[in-house]
Amino acid sequence: MTIGKLLNLIKDLSKDAVVMSDSEWECDATDCDGVYYSKEINTLVLTQGYGEKEYDGHLKAEASDWETLSYIKTWWSERKEESENELLQ
Repeated sequence: MTIGKLLNLIKDLSKDAVVMSDSEWECDATDCDGVYYSKEINTLVLTQGYGEKEYDGHLKAEASDWETLSYIKTWWSERKEESENELLQ
């Protein structure tokens, strides 16, 4: 889906509508907690359960210019950060 198509679909929605995703891996829809963009491959990625300052998903290798537009630190990202800090000590 393109941004143009998405914007057209949601143009009349309330500005405080919640964005969720259902990849069918979870039991139900979950909140999107990260938004990342690469101009190089012209791709916007919404993540769920990721909550990282920098995009580190499957598409990371396809571009070197990932920009973090928004993210919410999650329980998972806090545990990952603690583990990485322990390894550095």
